[in-house]
Amino acid sequence: MSLSPRHLAALAASLAGCLSAGEAPYLEADSQPPSLLSSSPTDGAEDVDPALVATLVFDEPLDPATLSPAFRLADGDGHRQPICLFIPEGPPAAGKSFAVVVKSGTRDAVGCAPRVLAHRTPHTLSVAASVTDLVGNPLAAPLAIHFTTAPGSP
Repeated sequence: MSLSPRHLAALAASLAGCLSAGEAPYLEADSQPPSLLSSSPTDGAEDVDPALVATLVFDEPLDPATLSPAFRLADGDGHRQPICLFIPEGPPAAGKSFAVVVKSGTRDAVGCAPRVLAHRTPHTLSVAASVTDLVGNPLAAPLAIHFTTAPGSP
């Protein structure tokens, strides 16, 4: 397995200051898949704001190139809903948790045009197992977070 220049830079940055002068680094191979630490909304949540802003926190940095095609939001009938993904800026830091923010909306020239989801409707935010960490380990299994949006105003 080879590391890209971006991954090597992230690794070097995480090791900076860890070694004494002349000390050789010992790197343990990362063979563990990334895992979800928490999500908001949680699986099974009800009365979720239809102007969805979801946050998924993983136990390690993810490869940003694997994220966009892997995230999907669908209503209870399986109709895909548009989303925008936001990830931390700068190089991912090894050994740190990694948050992905998902908003209902569509990308436009200036950012994400918000889109309100249907009220009182079940939805599923899914993440394909094709998402990988910085060394290419994929998720152990696809993720699915089921939630229901809040009723509209009377």
